[in-house]
Amino acid sequence: MNGVEQLLADHFNMPVQKLRVLLHIATGLTVKMQAALKGTPVEDDVDGLMVLTRLEPEVQDMAAKLIGRLMTAEEVVHLAALGELEPVLEYCDLARWIDE
Repeated sequence: MNGVEQLLADHFNMPVQKLRVLLHIATGLTVKMQAALKGTPVEDDVDGLMVLTRLEPEVQDMAAKLIGRLMTAEEVVHLAALGELEPVLEYCDLARWIDE
């Protein structure tokens, strides 16, 4: 633990470990994924958000394009947790369901 973490934890009145988790989520999700998750149940699901932070930024951005169009945010988290999201994204990309 460093002094800045303790200062922030004290300021926000939360344990340092919780602060670290929240900082990991904040820095581990791409801007596109954050925007896609707005208003979804996953937005408040720390475990689901942690699953998504394990994805590469390119994978997050591809998945973000599908949320609300072809898949729910919950489905994306479920597939990511099972390690099955990338093959689904590749198929959607080949089928040209993912556009720019």
